[in-house]
Amino acid sequence: MKRPLVIIVTGISGSGKSTALKVLEDMGFFCVDNVPVIIIPRIVDLLIGEELAKQRIAFGIDVRGKEFLSQFPELAESFNKNDIHFRVIFLDCDGEVLVRRFSETRRKHPLSESESPQDSIDREREILQSISSYVDLYINTTDMNIHDLKEFIKKEMPVDELKKLNVTFLTFGYKYGVPAEADILFDVRFLPNPHFVSGLKDKDGRDADVKKFVLSSEISREFLEKVSDLLDFLLPNFIREGKAYLTVAIGCTGGRHRSVVIAREILKIIGNKHASAVINVKHRDITKT
Repeated sequence: MKRPLVIIVTGISGSGKSTALKVLEDMGFFCVDNVPVIIIPRIVDLLIGEELAKQRIAFGIDVRGKEFLSQFPELAESFNKNDIHFRVIFLDCDGEVLVRRFSETRRKHPLSESESPQDSIDREREILQSISSYVDLYINTTDMNIHDLKEFIKKEMPVDELKKLNVTFLTFGYKYGVPAEADILFDVRFLPNPHFVSGLKDKDGRDADVKKFVLSSEISREFLEKVSDLLDFLLPNFIREGKAYLTVAIGCTGGRHRSVVIAREILKIIGNKHASAVINVKHRDITKT
């Protein structure tokens, strides 16, 4: 079993910690925001105990947790003792930009009492200085948008910490309904239908004769070429964007013949091209009559 990976996301209020957590969530991390430091080891133990250690875990913590700084060294020590890969991401931002962000959102700084936002920011920065020695990745978000932040985190994270894109080609029959989980949908009911061919009706798309019939059509071969080109374009961009799961639904009338042949052929064509994707095929309605 791989070592579990725990990431602590912290930093100056208003610098983008919640956005960073969303980025990590898109990358396959189990994320919890504003959690008391004292219960973090318990959550990690629970996940490991349930054999979910392969799921990466990220916690967002900041000065809202009063015990944060005093308990942080003990937290780091416990992770090291238990052979848990532990990293700290610290987000920061220039003071003028932070003041503007608080003004635009009309949010109150968590340390603000009677002092100005700038004074609260300066005090928070001084407080957080005590954990600077634990920081693995420092990010200044002054000139970053969410896309810049996502690209920066993905670039700076070791490759083996990133979750691969899980692609499922899901075949189905329109007469049984369109799959709700579909991200991309292809309708192949325009292709030659083996259902009306003697000797093929009772077989399915895994049969060599059914496959030969469907692929003997020029329009079927052209469709395969165009869809494969499209997926060759889309998958690297989905991976770059940090998408964790993609369902490509392929439907024909009954979900037994044309959709099955096409899905299996697409898998054969693109299956070995994308090392950062795990690709499989599921046939929802293949046994239905």
